Parts: sequence; C-alpha cells; structure tokens
Amino acid sequence: MSHINRIIEGLIEENPSEVKQAIEDTLMSKLADRLEIAREEIASAILDEKKKEEEDEKEDEKEDEKEEEEEDEDEEVKEAKKAKQDYDGDGTIETGSQEFMGSRDKAIKKAMARKESVGEIDELSTGLLHNARGEARRDRTSARDGQAMGEPGAKAHADKRTRLINKIDKRLKKTP
Repeated sequence: MSHINRIIEGLIEENPSEVKQAIEDTLMSKLADRLEIAREEIASAILDEKKKEEEDEKEDEKEDEKEEEEEDEDEEVKEAKKAKQDYDGDGTIETGSQEFMGSRDKAIKKAMARKESVGEIDELSTGLLHNARGEARRDRTSARDGQAMGEPGAKAHADKRTRLINKIDKRLKKTP
C-alpha cells in the first residue's frame, strides 16, 4: 500500500499513530532516495575526476617526451640546463623551468580536485538538510492543527517535530 493511501486510511479511521508512521515512512523514503542519488552523483564525479587526472598525466608525459625529442642542443648544454632532481615526480629530470611548471601544474590540479569534491558534498548535505527541515516544519504545522482539533498524540508529535527542526538548525549552523 502506498504511503499516501496509508495516510488517507489513517485519517479516515482516525488513527493518528498510523498517520504519523505513514508520514515518517514517506519522509524517510524520500530522504533515502535523495541520499542514494547523491551518493551516485558523488561517486560518478570522483571517478570522472580520477580518469581525467590520469588522462592529464598521460598528456603531460607525452608533451614532456615531445619537448625532449625536439631539443637539438649539445649534450653538455642539456646537462648544464637540467635540474638537480625530478621535482614534479614525472620520472624525468628536465630543465629547472620545466620541473617548476610541472610541479606547479600538478599542485593546481590536486588542489582543484580536492576543493570540488568537498564543495559538492557540502552543497548536497546542506540541500538535504534544508529539504528535511521544510518537511519537518510542514509536518509540525499539521500536528499543531491536529492538536488544536483535539487529536490524541498530536502534541507529542508536534513536540517531536520541533526537536527535529532544532537539531537540523544546529547542524545547518555548523556547515559552512
């Protein structure tokens, strides 16, 4: 039986606990669906970023190889221009400026990947908290309406939703 049918049936039978349970089930189902979508999106983004990094590294290596092949200078001149060690970690010792540019490029890519994945997770969790807060506020309003109509258990339900809203508000204040 769908959640909506359970809610309607509980209202018709004047069974607030059934209505409450159906609403909670609906909220949890929606939250679980959204979390699953978010997990898939995040996993996909992370995998795509890793593939892109690998492709970028391969392209960088090919470019470095081409640059080395194109240099027609004497062996002595090459040795004099080479850096003392492989600073960018690509496996070849190039000139100092090439090592510097390679190290800089690698650091920029690493920082950008980290920043994007953290930002996406923060954005998704904040959005989910806002959605859950809105659902809880609507549910609390309906519980207060039920309380005004004298439904048994409506006050406890409204109080429970108020506590949930307060928890969500605290969590939202902690997120950047």
